[in-house]
Amino acid sequence: MTSCASAVRLKDVGELKNLRLNKKRDEKRYNEKKYLDKRYSDKKNKEEWRGWRFLFVSLAVTALSIIFFFSVRLILPKIEQRLSLSVEAISQRVNKWGGIRLKNIELEVASEDQDELLPQLTASLKQELDSYKGRSFWSVELAEVKELVEKNGWVDKVAVQRSFPDRLSIHITAKRPRYLVRGMRSWFLVDAKASVISISREIPGAWINLPLVFGKEKKFDRGQTIEELNRRLTDQRLDFQALTRLMDSVERRFHVHIESLEFKDDSWSEGSLVQMKIFSQNKTDIMGQNLGEEFEVVLPLRTEDGIISEQRLESLQYVLSDLRLKGVASAQILGQFDGRWIVSRRKER
Repeated sequence: MTSCASAVRLKDVGELKNLRLNKKRDEKRYNEKKYLDKRYSDKKNKEEWRGWRFLFVSLAVTALSIIFFFSVRLILPKIEQRLSLSVEAISQRVNKWGGIRLKNIELEVASEDQDELLPQLTASLKQELDSYKGRSFWSVELAEVKELVEKNGWVDKVAVQRSFPDRLSIHITAKRPRYLVRGMRSWFLVDAKASVISISREIPGAWINLPLVFGKEKKFDRGQTIEELNRRLTDQRLDFQALTRLMDSVERRFHVHIESLEFKDDSWSEGSLVQMKIFSQNKTDIMGQNLGEEFEVVLPLRTEDGIISEQRLESLQYVLSDLRLKGVASAQILGQFDGRWIVSRRKER
């Protein structure tokens, strides 16, 4: 009986343990399910909130865009009206307040003949430019100043700019005189582009060594401004440009100084001839007078192709070399006929 009772008791204890294990297992499953349900519920709520938040932000942005669009349409005309105030009106207000006044005008000249040119150019522009001093710094029209400076015969290019607080800077590229042309009553200083730079009754001392050009006296008249004269001489520009090319070729090839040139019309040839007086600079006396070779050469100003041929200048070079070898210090070379140069020898000095 005792053994049977013990067996029954052990069986009850085993069942009790199994019940407890099953209970714990069920509780664990319940808790896990509850936890998973909560996480799912939280996730679902969060996704719903994100959707609502996106909707609210979209509506807010749309509303603000509409408000901004209509506000700009209402406010923009007023802004444009305020900004439409002219520079003159603003400068007038600045002047009433005292404003900034122009005190200094600086000239910067780019030229190879700085020493001779700068005093003349500065003196000729000073009086006209001084009229701008004392004006409102911002009211000075740069285009007007540039146009004024460009009227000066010495000026080739010009740039004008403001330099804060009270200075105007003018950068000038000057013309370079190439020769002096004799007029009816005056001398005309002309650059390589055949533009008249200056007019003087006497040869300017600074340019006394420039070549002198004769034969166009009737084309030049002192009773005009330089601007008018340049317009009037348009038909002569080709002749002077051809003359410049001829002078450049002679100086480069023969290494001589050109003292003077004279245009000569010849009915036997097409176009003009140029009588050129040249001399070497290798011998001078104590007074600076030339003692070297001196020749007068007659050359055509232009040939059929528009310029004198290098072949003709090369043959002329042989003639000059031959005269020097023979000790001829002065001669007239009257031109070329049938391939030969006509030379008239002068008496020795």
